[in-house]
Amino acid sequence: MYDNLWCPYCSKYKCETLCHEIISKYLGQPSKMRQPEFLKTPEFLAGLKLDIFYTEYGFAVEVQREQHEKYVEFFHKGDPKSFIKQQAWDQFKKNCVKKLDCLKIRLVLRRPLYSYSRTPLRIGSH
Repeated sequence: MYDNLWCPYCSKYKCETLCHEIISKYLGQPSKMRQPEFLKTPEFLAGLKLDIFYTEYGFAVEVQREQHEKYVEFFHKGDPKSFIKQQAWDQFKKNCVKKLDCLKIRLVLRRPLYSYSRTPLRIGSH
């Protein structure tokens, strides 16, 4: 294991990077500001991050894999409390975006990442 990754050559945020590249191809680069004021909390004074945020279009994209839906020992570093925090952060982001009437697209990627490079990518929203 290298830097909490199975492979020393793979990025921790490989799915997010892939989605960023695809979306940027069609919409241009997203906002550099990924920690908007409305996501600041006493626990996160700098603010929680949005994965891909287009302020000019009024929407954000959150890339979510299985670790957002269920406890995965590897991603949560063996701490079930980490999963509970992840769910709370996701819900907080969802509530904040809803209050602002900002469109939030949540991409849920269910196949292994390697399959995305071999087959056409289908992007769905929830």
